[in-house]
Amino acid sequence: VQAPIPKAVCHDDNQNEMKFTNLRVHRGIYEYLLHNSERGPDYPRERYEEILGHILKCLKEYPDYKVFVTGHSLGGALSSLLAFYVACDDRIPKPVTSVSIGSLLVGDVAFQKAFEQLEQRGWIRHLRITNEHDPVPNLPPFTWYKAVGMHLHLRHGHGFELCHASRETRSEMIASGGGGGGRGILDTLQRILRSYHISGRDLDRFLGWHMLPAYLRRLERNKVALQALSLNECYRSTDYVSDNFTTKL
Repeated sequence: VQAPIPKAVCHDDNQNEMKFTNLRVHRGIYEYLLHNSERGPDYPRERYEEILGHILKCLKEYPDYKVFVTGHSLGGALSSLLAFYVACDDRIPKPVTSVSIGSLLVGDVAFQKAFEQLEQRGWIRHLRITNEHDPVPNLPPFTWYKAVGMHLHLRHGHGFELCHASRETRSEMIASGGGGGGRGILDTLQRILRSYHISGRDLDRFLGWHMLPAYLRRLERNKVALQALSLNECYRSTDYVSDNFTTKL
C-alpha cells in the first residue's frame, strides 16, 4: 500500500537526496498498525496512536529514558514500522532503537531510503537479527521489498555476519548486475527450498529455525563476540556501512 513519506523525513538539509514523495509498505502490516478504525469507540482510531500515547505517558514520568522497540516474526515487522514513525515524532528522545528478530520485510526502496535518512540523522538505529535457514526473513519473496538497518545474520554453526542495508543492498546489486526482478523471486524461493532440504524435509525442524529458542541459542553461542561490539560504532564504521553512509549516532 502507498503511504506518504513523513514530513519529518523531508524537512532536512539533505532533503534533495529524497527522490520519492511516497513509500510503499506491506498492506497487512501497515493497516494493522495505522489504519484500523473498526476497533470501536473505546479505542483511538489507530493502534499507533494508542501505543504512542502509552510511550508519551511513560516519557513524561521518566524523561531521561529512551525508547526501545522489539518484536519477533510479524511482531518484528510491526516493531520496525512503529519505530520508524515514532522516530519521526519530535516529542520522542533520539535515537529510537529497534531490534527485530526473524522479521518479515516491510517496505520498498523509498521506505529503505527514508529509514536511512533517519539513521543518518541519528534519530533511529535498527538491528535486524536473522537465523541462517530461517525462511521468514526472505518473505515476501519479491525484490521490491528492501531490508533496513544493521543486519546481524547468525550462522547455523558458530559465527555471524554483520552488515548494514546500505552496503548489503549495493553489494547485491553489484553481484546481480543491478536488475532481474523475476530472478530475485526465484533466488528467494530457492533459498527457502534449500533450507527445507537441509532440515531433512522435517517441517518441525524447518520451522524451528524461526522460533525464538533457536535465535537465543545462536545469540548465546556468539555472546562474547557480540558483547565486544557497539551498535553505534558499527553504524559509524565502513566495515559495516557503505562508504557514502554517515551518521550522527
